[in-house]
Amino acid sequence: MIDEFNLIKKLQKMQSVKPSQEWVDFNKSQIINKEFEKKQSASFQEIISSVRSLVSFPKLATIYTAITMIVFSGFGIVIASKNSVPGDALYIVKQAEEKIKIAMIVSPEQKTAAQIAQVSARLEELDIVSKQADNQEKKIAALNETKKAVVRATKEIAGLSKNEQASLISALAGKIQEVEKTANAVIMEKENPNFESIYKFLAESEIKEFEANEKNLTEKQKSLLDQAKEFFEVNKYSEALDLLYQIQPNSNIEELDNQSSEIE
Repeated sequence: MIDEFNLIKKLQKMQSVKPSQEWVDFNKSQIINKEFEKKQSASFQEIISSVRSLVSFPKLATIYTAITMIVFSGFGIVIASKNSVPGDALYIVKQAEEKIKIAMIVSPEQKTAAQIAQVSARLEELDIVSKQADNQEKKIAALNETKKAVVRATKEIAGLSKNEQASLISALAGKIQEVEKTANAVIMEKENPNFESIYKFLAESEIKEFEANEKNLTEKQKSLLDQAKEFFEVNKYSEALDLLYQIQPNSNIEELDNQSSEIE
């Protein structure tokens, strides 16, 4: 029979025993796989539920029957949904597939990259729909999906370093502004706090650029720059950006002055 002293010594020795790295890695992979299987199963159910919801519309009953056959014959529906845009019957399947792919990602950096890629996809869809005639409903749907994607991406970007944030927001903002012009739509709403980080980055970049060339600015331009700085200091980034965009290159101002002199 083991006495109390020897029992304590044996327990102390057991504390120093550590599991092998192989055992740790195996169990970690098992946990990750189980979590993925849960998410995959939930996403599959989401696809089926979404497809079934189509049957509530009489005009889509035939489509529902066809889709159901495709789903259960090898997920051909996923391929069919690749070129769908917001407002299309198959778009819900495209979204579900995207959710599955993102659920598989473990790395935070890769997840951020996936969210930004999703924004690019939404911007492309909005651009396509905007160029189609008589598609106002689809345009509204595409615009809403784009806004949601931008919000998700900015939240992911917020967790990165300042340098990484600057690089990604710059690229993201450039794409957004380009599509806003071509689609004649407002994606980054000023009153939406989710877009604040993008407005802040843009305003800060513009201020730095104008400050570096302040000696070349006119008095009116300097006044606009000062007002923009005041707005920036009180976290009114979109208002600051509006003023900064009013600062025109000197060549344009001189050209306007010459034209007005000629008229006189």
